[in-house]
Amino acid sequence: MNNIKKLKMKKYFIICLILLIFIIDLIVPPGAAIAILYIVPLIISYTLSKNKIIRFAILSTTLTIIDTAIYYNAELHYSIFTDRSLSILTIWISYFIILRYKDIRKQKDTEKEKHLNSITQILFKVSHQVRSPICRIQGLINHVDSQNISKEELSNICIYLKDSVTELDTFTRTLTAFLVKIRIENTYEQTNSD
Repeated sequence: MNNIKKLKMKKYFIICLILLIFIIDLIVPPGAAIAILYIVPLIISYTLSKNKIIRFAILSTTLTIIDTAIYYNAELHYSIFTDRSLSILTIWISYFIILRYKDIRKQKDTEKEKHLNSITQILFKVSHQVRSPICRIQGLINHVDSQNISKEELSNICIYLKDSVTELDTFTRTLTAFLVKIRIENTYEQTNSD
């Protein structure tokens, strides 16, 4: 089952659940706080878009108001009105908590993705900029070990070794500066998010 079908199934399930709560609310005598159960479909819907969640909150509120209007002429109208008002308040508090949770989750996912990108950049730099001089150094050492080398050739090999070591040193400094920058950014983001 693909994601679109799963989302549609979830949406239909939530609508059915809301209607089931409405029917139960109509059947149960006035004064029972059945309308508070509308927060269950809202909580289930947190993975859906904000527009769909607000539609479910509006639908739940509307059905709660309809049920209130049906029983308003009963003897316990004050109790029913209070119960329904608290239920509607709970629905909307739940809605805003869900939205806040979604925002926090999105922010955390963004931070995680940024961190993974930083690690990917580091791995790329290490794999390319460190491996190249190391391979040259290994090749030069193998060359020195395998043959009789003249003093002039040994002098040239030393120059190549110095160049490779300088390249490694430069990269190490660059990598250290890059890691310090990432740490400072992460510290800054953490202090600002708190």
